[in-house]
Amino acid sequence: MTNGEPTLLIEFFGDYPLIRVIDFLLENRGFDYSKVEISKNAEIGIATLHQLWGKLEKFEIVKETRKYGNTRLFMLNEETEFVKMLKAMVIKLAKEDFEKNIQKKKVYA
Repeated sequence: MTNGEPTLLIEFFGDYPLIRVIDFLLENRGFDYSKVEISKNAEIGIATLHQLWGKLEKFEIVKETRKYGNTRLFMLNEETEFVKMLKAMVIKLAKEDFEKNIQKKKVYA
């Protein structure tokens, strides 16, 4: 979420822990995080993240990038078709939202 406002993905799919995690990873693609960092930034409990983790791995949404000590780091797996479709959908949602906002401004201008 940004400034208390839900992102388009959360607004579209609803404010659920799994959506929060996917949203965080999409918004921060290219960076890797520990599970603790993911849970903190997605604003969900670590126990909840552990419950969801199997689904994230099953659909190859996350991939392990590296280890340091006992900590494993993960990032969005942008190579899978599922994630590519999610990214395309977020772009489409953003474009439609932008166009609606432009139309509203034209009406009020």
